[in-house]
Amino acid sequence: MGNSCNNNDLTEPLPDNSITKQITHIKEVWNSNKYTDYGIERAIRLFLVCVQFIFPGLYIRAIAKTRLDRKILNEFYVNLKIFIYIVFLCIPLPKWICYICIYLITETLCYLLGLIFLEPEYNNLKYSYKRNLILVIINYIEITLGFAVIYLHGFTKGVTELNTPIDAIYFSFISTTTVGYGDMYPITNWSKIICATQSLISFLFVVFLISKFLSNFNKDSTPNGKSQKENQSTQGN
Repeated sequence: MGNSCNNNDLTEPLPDNSITKQITHIKEVWNSNKYTDYGIERAIRLFLVCVQFIFPGLYIRAIAKTRLDRKILNEFYVNLKIFIYIVFLCIPLPKWICYICIYLITETLCYLLGLIFLEPEYNNLKYSYKRNLILVIINYIEITLGFAVIYLHGFTKGVTELNTPIDAIYFSFISTTTVGYGDMYPITNWSKIICATQSLISFLFVVFLISKFLSNFNKDSTPNGKSQKENQSTQGN
């Protein structure tokens, strides 16, 4: 499909908004029209399509009139969350702000898990692997900053030598990459649980998501750089 055709597809009005489309996805997963799954696998798919209704991202995307609008709104929302975390890091906030961060991190995790478990539900939208990989990397940074806020405002005394926003960001990225220099480490039970959770999320990123997108990275372009296959979509779009 040529680039002009792709551009026309992006500017055509959407037949359904994101909310209506999500209800269709629930029916498709429930009827298992595109899967041969059962038990816990189907339960995970049902959870991932249903849980989107409690997150703001779905309703932000519902404003879109075209696929291009939906793409722009999705990218705006992803970057907005990064901005929110930076603001949270720069000003003194009460401990309950951690619950907002956990809520936003959970939304991102459900979106990323949807890339793995719900791909057939979204393969009708034409987006490039490269764009999706960039968004996944941004999500990775977003989650890491979210954990930095949690460490700074919720577990400052639970991590040694953690006193400033830079300390929190540094410790969060070190925990995510599982480097462990030893200069900062958790000392309370709750901070240890948070660090272990972040390390598990990092493992999922590397093993499932990054490897998934890198394996399909070259499918997106021919040697002359023109689009060859752009049927990979994301749950957030």
